Amino acid sequence: MPGPPQGGEGTRGGVDETGSPRCFSVPGGDATSDVSGQTALVLEVPAAEPVVARWRRALDPAAADGMPAHVTLVFPFLPEPQLDAGVNDDLRRICASFPPLAVSFTGFGEFPGVLYLEPRPAAPIVALVEELVRRWPQAPPYAGVHDSIVPHLTLALGADEHALRELRAALSPSLPLRDEIDAVSLYVRVAGSWARRRRFPLGRAADA
Repeated sequence: MPGPPQGGEGTRGGVDETGSPRCFSVPGGDATSDVSGQTALVLEVPAAEPVVARWRRALDPAAADGMPAHVTLVFPFLPEPQLDAGVNDDLRRICASFPPLAVSFTGFGEFPGVLYLEPRPAAPIVALVEELVRRWPQAPPYAGVHDSIVPHLTLALGADEHALRELRAALSPSLPLRDEIDAVSLYVRVAGSWARRRRFPLGRAADA
């Protein structure tokens, strides 16, 4: 879930003698925030989960807190008490106006201390984010800290360069990963974990 980090210190890690990923401590910031009622709009990527799950559980704190493999659209979104029927109706309408997204993850990208998979094409995801922000300008991605929208599926946060090289080597043979994403998921932070509350289908009006 994290965007480009704004500082903080990661600890060293990598893989142990069995080839399993070691756990990392991660920098403070939104990825490890424990604010109950905080929300996020994401695109879940089920096809990636079998490939990246064990790495993300060790190297991405959002995974350890219950967030599956995903591309973040808006985080933080509106606080949970503000998610009334009108917000849900607008989310349903906006999502229905976009077709399902056929994406391929063919390569890696990096922010400082962060390794991620790049979804292609990125433009339809950016367009969806921009439409959401037009409706809720008070909830820009990552609270408006970053100047540009860079869709990404985070694999590791707070890892050192050696660990990132190991992770690249482990996952490269599984690329490209392809999926058709058919819904936007709304997640809510509850008691230190992420829980999915609703799915808003892309390209059709019914709410699953």
